[in-house]
Amino acid sequence: MRGGHGAILTHLEELLGVRTSFEELMDRALAHADQNHTAWASATMLLAHRRDQATWTAAAELGTHTDPVHRLFGAEVLRLTHLFDDSDEVAFAGPPWTRSPTGRPRRRPPPSSPRCWSLAT
Repeated sequence: MRGGHGAILTHLEELLGVRTSFEELMDRALAHADQNHTAWASATMLLAHRRDQATWTAAAELGTHTDPVHRLFGAEVLRLTHLFDDSDEVAFAGPPWTRSPTGRPRRRPPPSSPRCWSLAT
């Protein structure tokens, strides 16, 4: 896909009610590997607004990926999820990763209720 075509496709899918997989949206964003690119912004914003267990888990699992761009993408989805959450519930509060004794990130298990997410602890 050229330039912003991935972003246009993402927007059209959303308007038509097509649920594109996390992996496909991530592939569109990572094709440009630039946080300022429209494809990156469209994918991360759409994923952040899903607020479901599968999206949270997929984004959190990227925290241990060997490629730093993949880790950045996952972190951005989680950051935007918290940023745009306006609920008072704390189902996904706290960091998605903890540190192991060796200092390496270790994914924290996701909460049991995917209804909403918040920064409150």
